[in-house]
Amino acid sequence: MSSYIESATFDIQNGALSGTMTFRNGLNLLSGENGTFKTKLLQALRDNPTLEFHEGQAVPADRFQAISPKRNAQRRAAQQIFDELRRNNTKIEALLNARTIDDTTFEAYPSLGELFYVVYDDLCRDGGDQVEKMKETAEAFNGVIKRIFEHYELQALWDANRGEPAISLLKHGVTEVP
Repeated sequence: MSSYIESATFDIQNGALSGTMTFRNGLNLLSGENGTFKTKLLQALRDNPTLEFHEGQAVPADRFQAISPKRNAQRRAAQQIFDELRRNNTKIEALLNARTIDDTTFEAYPSLGELFYVVYDDLCRDGGDQVEKMKETAEAFNGVIKRIFEHYELQALWDANRGEPAISLLKHGVTEVP
C-alpha cells in the first residue's frame, strides 16, 4: 500500500480559514474562485504543516506538488503589457476600440491591470504628481469595483524602485486576489 497524506490541520490568517482537510489516496485537486485562500492553504501545507500520513510514512517530497499554471505567467505578462502600452503610446480609447469581448472564443481583452495602467498613464501625460495621479486612478476604479463586488478593492501603492504604481486587488481588505 502506498503512503499518502491522510489529513492536514491548518490555521490561515488568524482563523479566517482553519480546520482539518482530509485527502484521498491518489491525486487531490484544490479549486475555487479567486480570494478563497487556495494559495494560502498550499503555502500553509508546504511551510508549517501538521500532517498525518497513511500507515505513518511520510510522502516523498517529489510527490507533493502545487501547480498554478496561470499565476506566474500573469505576473510576468503584467510588466510586459505595461511596457508595451507605454512604448506604443496607447490611449484608453484605442485599447477599448481595438478589442471586443467575445466570450465564445479565447480572444484576449483588456485586463483590469491593463486598463489601470492605460488610464493612469493618460492622466500623467499633462505632468503633475504621479503619486496623486495613481491615487486618482485607483479611486475611479474603486468606484466601479465597489458597485459590482462590494468586498473587493483595488490597492495602488507607489513603487519607488520602479518609479510606477504597483497594483493589487484585495478581498475583504486583506486577501490579495491575483
